[in-house]
Amino acid sequence: MGCQEQIDAGGYPVDLALCAIQGRVQALREYLAVSRSMGRNRHGRARELRRDIRRLRAWALYLSESRRQPWWWRWLSQCARRTTPAAGRVSTGRSGLGVRGVQRLSAFSVVERAYAALQEEYQGRLLTLRLAQSRHPLSHRVGVIDEMEQRVQLLTSMRTVLARHPAGVALVCSVVSPALRIRHWLGLREESVFTVRQ
Repeated sequence: MGCQEQIDAGGYPVDLALCAIQGRVQALREYLAVSRSMGRNRHGRARELRRDIRRLRAWALYLSESRRQPWWWRWLSQCARRTTPAAGRVSTGRSGLGVRGVQRLSAFSVVERAYAALQEEYQGRLLTLRLAQSRHPLSHRVGVIDEMEQRVQLLTSMRTVLARHPAGVALVCSVVSPALRIRHWLGLREESVFTVRQ
């Protein structure tokens, strides 16, 4: 991911989250291109992937606007905070859930998976760095390892916070996603929400 080397995970968790979302959107777009060439249930799968991409872009816009905090962001943030916190870890099972419960779980899962994917990538890189350091110690590599550990820890904390409010995540996605579609239909220019600090 091109944004990974441009962020300071310790100071800018929003940039880290946007990096995770950007990577997941890119991966889903690649899956979408492949699914279009598959004959079996390709339309249903493509529709599901496009919906997930819209949810991720909605969450990314919500995150990016947390710096400016316009009126709609403040209103939506208040509403999201008032949603019922999860009473424990969110289950990935769907049995016994109503339609709203499934939608809430789906919206939460697609965002959480983006964070998890970046965390897993960092953990893999961290493992490689530690192995290289054990064999050939280098002074500059210590700082890189420390930074990577910091990012992994921050992503762990971010996923924990996210898991407490799956309904809040669903609310944000359900409100912002249609707004993005309307802007697209009206031909309004959409600024990239994947810009991180240089």
